[in-house]
Amino acid sequence: AAHSTRLDIAYAVSQLSGATQKPRERHLAAAKRCVQYLAGTAHWGLCYGKNDGLYLETYVDAGLGPSGDSCNTSGLLLQLAGAPVSWLAKKQDRKTTSTCDSESLAVMTACQHVLHMRDLLAEFDAVQRFPTPLYNDNSACVRLCHEPRAHHKSLQLTRQMAYVRQLAHDGFVHPLHVNTDRMPADFLTKGLAREAFLRCRSQSGMAPLPSHVTFISPEPAQGGVLHS
Repeated sequence: AAHSTRLDIAYAVSQLSGATQKPRERHLAAAKRCVQYLAGTAHWGLCYGKNDGLYLETYVDAGLGPSGDSCNTSGLLLQLAGAPVSWLAKKQDRKTTSTCDSESLAVMTACQHVLHMRDLLAEFDAVQRFPTPLYNDNSACVRLCHEPRAHHKSLQLTRQMAYVRQLAHDGFVHPLHVNTDRMPADFLTKGLAREAFLRCRSQSGMAPLPSHVTFISPEPAQGGVLHS
């Protein structure tokens, strides 16, 4: 579910997957809470709008790892027609020394996903004729995507950010700054309070599905319980 339609549990599943070798009681309790949440929101899903247009937008964020964890988390959300078509909540594969560095690694990963998605859309005659907006809430990271003179702030990521700047120069991506309260990828990188979580879920393109689309039968039907 976390990989197919329910990005709202992607971060929780990502954290639980790291405890499969030595699970504890608290991990089982967290897994049960995820199942309870899915049961209570079974009518929620991804809603695409025909009036939103086939324009790709990307939101990328990074979150500091839990106490004692040396790896941060990258959160990536690609939206098309008003709803996600791809998302990612994954630990970064290298250590970083600052929040800006962590955000830069997330942007690097996002650019690779954007190029793949643009090529895939072109196969379906949905060519992206304009640079794909790449939103990030870290202003220092956004400046690194545009300004070569900012190398001294992040020397260990010189090559990676040069790649991002080249993509921006060639018109594939357009790095932009966005406030944190308008960043739907925030709940892919960290655990949030209820209000912030609900805000991100709404901004991400998830919504209650209309009853005529899908509903859950109160009684098991022959061949399954889901009807369309």
